[in-house]
Amino acid sequence: LIEHCRFVCEKLRSEFLKSGRGAAGSMFVILVVHLQRGLDGSFSFDYDSQWHFVFLDSVEPSVDLNSMPPLGKMLNMPLIDVVMDLDFSRLLQSCFRASLSRLIYPHSRRPEDLQKQIRSILRYLEDQHFVTIVREWILRVMIKTP
Repeated sequence: LIEHCRFVCEKLRSEFLKSGRGAAGSMFVILVVHLQRGLDGSFSFDYDSQWHFVFLDSVEPSVDLNSMPPLGKMLNMPLIDVVMDLDFSRLLQSCFRASLSRLIYPHSRRPEDLQKQIRSILRYLEDQHFVTIVREWILRVMIKTP
């Protein structure tokens, strides 16, 4: 079954790239495979260097889900519906430091500059007008993205 999913995904990816739409953006595929604990077997998820995979040992509710619906409900919802119901202020505050740490700057930065940038971003994230602008922009991008 996993090999069949791989075949279908690669076929659709190839058609997507041949159609010329591939240059305009990316295609995301989320494949959830439930493996029973203790089941012996060899499963390969290493399809292509452009594929990324994550193994989850356990999916349980957490107190810091930023108003995310339960996983079972999200699987049957369009992504735009999930994002529309999020508490953007909490979401942005919870992920901005990790996002900031992944930025690659064209020149070196002093620690003082980074601290100043973090303080500035924290002030923006407390400004409801700024959060509303970011939320509306993200939703607009999601609506326009196929």
